[in-house]
Amino acid sequence: MASIQSTARAQIHVPIEIAIEILSRLPVKSLLRFKSVCKTWYALIKSPHFVSKHLIQSTLNPSPPFSSLLVSTSDTSNNHSSLLHLNHPFHEHTALDYPFLTEWEDFCIVGNCNGLFCFYKCEYPVILCNPATRDFCRISNDVWWDHTNVAFGFGFHPSANDYKLIRIVSWVCTPDGKFFVQTDMFEMGSNKWREIEAKMPSVYGEEVVDAVEYEILGCYTSAFLNGVFYWQATVSVSDEVIVVSFDMDNEVFQIIRTPHTLGGVRIREEIISLTKFVQLKDKLCLIDYHDERCLDVWVLNGNEKSWTNQFKIGCFPRIENLVARGEFWRIRLVGCMKNGDLIVVVLLEPGDGKLFLYDPKSQETKNLSAFDQVRHLCQICLYTETLVPV
Repeated sequence: MASIQSTARAQIHVPIEIAIEILSRLPVKSLLRFKSVCKTWYALIKSPHFVSKHLIQSTLNPSPPFSSLLVSTSDTSNNHSSLLHLNHPFHEHTALDYPFLTEWEDFCIVGNCNGLFCFYKCEYPVILCNPATRDFCRISNDVWWDHTNVAFGFGFHPSANDYKLIRIVSWVCTPDGKFFVQTDMFEMGSNKWREIEAKMPSVYGEEVVDAVEYEILGCYTSAFLNGVFYWQATVSVSDEVIVVSFDMDNEVFQIIRTPHTLGGVRIREEIISLTKFVQLKDKLCLIDYHDERCLDVWVLNGNEKSWTNQFKIGCFPRIENLVARGEFWRIRLVGCMKNGDLIVVVLLEPGDGKLFLYDPKSQETKNLSAFDQVRHLCQICLYTETLVPV
């Protein structure tokens, strides 16, 4: 019997092309184990061609196990921050144990692209990591700042086939509140920073040489889509809210006026709290909260000069029914799944957070029970698990 089984196994041969097709559809966790099967599979799974093919398959597949959430959370009572990872169906979370988390009391997710995440904390190196493979690296900051505002953006540049990190440093330099701005780009391929020559445009249609009239609000107000970075900013004189974009292809900054509903005067903290970028399928959306529970969803049109009011949400009725009456609470839309479901956070006093998936068409609501006891949710990002190396 043993000889018959051995003969049968010897006759089984899967062409490498078919093996690649099968393996490229598997989750990262399985592929990391399969690297130990043999030297051939190890070399295959590590190869740039397979990593790219797996990335394409993961991006096209909106279903488990490729749908994941990454959540940063903090506990203000003991100054402890943590990074949590949820796989679909989001019933349980896993704490990611990175060495830099033990050094930082708090941090900001400045961008994520193709399964890679970029983290920043003032006066520390920038961290780039892949939560699926648990790899990470530190990107040194060659400039240190005091009393300045720093904004970042992280994304993949298809034309250059490279991942890039942009850093915008601004500080007040004139009595009338204008800002001096320095912009640098870190290219993963060359592993070094370089200063960008492009000047920030004026809100009045002229190129600014010495100082600009607005302040970019930092890491929490950034977005990246189709090779373009976006940041929210406020005009120094009028407090008008605008959007500043940077195209990686031509390395040019542009100013985009925001919808008229954002024209009112808002202080910096209100803008960060009441407006947010999210990606709705292949569109960039700007969320504007009228109050604690109502919001507008504005979509940036293809010409990047105008906005369309995609829809309004006056309330989340089924979510409201799940929240105990009489409590003070706020609703925040923090992201969108590939199937169109909205990721909604309900913030309760004194900082408890509940996480929901919400279907805007059917109003079906799913309580993500893994977050019933998590306090002080900071950022929630949808991401795709990939093998992309850091």
